[in-house]
Amino acid sequence: MQELSTPQVRPYVPTPTSVDRPFWTGGADSVLRLPFCESCVRWFFPPAATCPDCNEPAGIRDTSGAGVVYTFTVNVQRFHPEVAVPYVIALVELDDQAGLRIPAGIVGCPPESVEIGMPVTVAFEKVAGTHEDKDRVYVPVFAPSTPGGH
Repeated sequence: MQELSTPQVRPYVPTPTSVDRPFWTGGADSVLRLPFCESCVRWFFPPAATCPDCNEPAGIRDTSGAGVVYTFTVNVQRFHPEVAVPYVIALVELDDQAGLRIPAGIVGCPPESVEIGMPVTVAFEKVAGTHEDKDRVYVPVFAPSTPGGH
């Protein structure tokens, strides 16, 4: 898993909470960390203190960071002056568990090369902000598992 030093699509800088801090800071270790329910034996997203299915307390586990593009859109409308267009926003289904999907940007390839089913691997964009964790926030993005796309 790689760290990208320059954010490509990121006008929003999250402020981690006690619940989602492992998700936003896992990039420092090049690891995508997600909530995991020991009772249901399943990951889930978005981060929450309790499992959305059984309401039991959730823990955190490392994922493999590998997955496929489940669906995506190419944004061509400039909504923020600091965000270059076009860019891809995708729903990535992780290999770790059927149905485990997270939204993320797709980087490292031209938007026109992105395809549903394309294998991807997590990378991280280190972002700065004004909150206390500004030097420790890493936004997960995904890059093609093979050079140049699928």
